[in-house]
Parts: sequence; structure tokens; C-alpha cells
Amino acid sequence: MCIRDRFEPISFDNLNETDIREEILAPLIRALGYRSGTVHNVIREQSLRYPRAFLGRKNSKKDPILRGIADYILEAELSVRWVVEAKAPDVDIDNDAIEQAFTYANHPEIRAVYFALCNGRKLVVYQTNRGPQSAPLLEINYEDFDSKYRSIESLLAPESIPVSYTHLRAHET
Repeated sequence: MCIRDRFEPISFDNLNETDIREEILAPLIRALGYRSGTVHNVIREQSLRYPRAFLGRKNSKKDPILRGIADYILEAELSVRWVVEAKAPDVDIDNDAIEQAFTYANHPEIRAVYFALCNGRKLVVYQTNRGPQSAPLLEINYEDFDSKYRSIESLLAPESIPVSYTHLRAHET
């Protein structure tokens, strides 16, 4: 499937994170075959809680509760998950952004096989069990979505995820 016809050239100058979710990620997720309420489910803006951070002495009245919101959690066959974190076009996909997406993917309630980041200009996909410092599995600029769509699809489409996940699990041992 070619998705470029769903994407027109975009000037990223005035776009924000919500625009990236609506104009780029939502159409890409649909093109890959994910739909809310199906076996290839989309969970949007899932709030996640993390254990209290304790520095020095433990004080439950002062230690903050850590929270995060995963922009998208995609489920293939309602079981194998991957996470997408959207960023505004003016936000670099740097170590802090990668760490943020990794913490969502690695959360005990999520346990995603992949995590991805997209600032509109670029989509970057990582393998969760390799950690946030690893090289990306896939890095594609927006203008290359059409020519490299098969690479995106072969990694992230629902029918590809279980195959990839089985392959990755075999290499963990």
C-alpha cells in the first residue's frame, strides 16, 4: 500500500505535536492496519504511573509520583505492543526524547517490543529490549515515507509484529 497519496507536502513551520499526531501519525497508523476496538487496537494517550522516586530518605508525603502519557500504544493481535511518541517538528529526537519513549515502552503494564518517535520530519523506531542507547532499527524522513513504506510496513504492520517479536524473543536467550 502506498501512503504518500494520503500525505501532501507539509510545511512544518507552524505545526505542533497535536498536528503531527493528526496529520502524520494517525493516517500512518490506519494505513498500517490498526483501528481502535479491533484485534489490531490503538490506545491513545494512556496515562502511566511509575513508582515513587526516592532520593535519600523515603518520605511518601514529599516524594513525587511520577507519571507519563504514552501518545499511542499499538496492539497487534491484542497482545504484542509497540509505542509511538509524537513530538512537535521543532523538537529534536534527542536522548531525552528517546529515553521518554523507552520508559513508556518498557513500563511493566506495556512491555512493548518496539518504541518509535516522530516529530513529523522523521520517524525513528527502536527495539525496546536493546535499550534506548541502541541504534534505531528504522529511521525514515517524512519525504521518504512513500519510497520506503514497505520498510515501515514490514516492521510495524500488525501481521509483521508477531513474526518480528518471535524472532526477537529467540535472540534474547
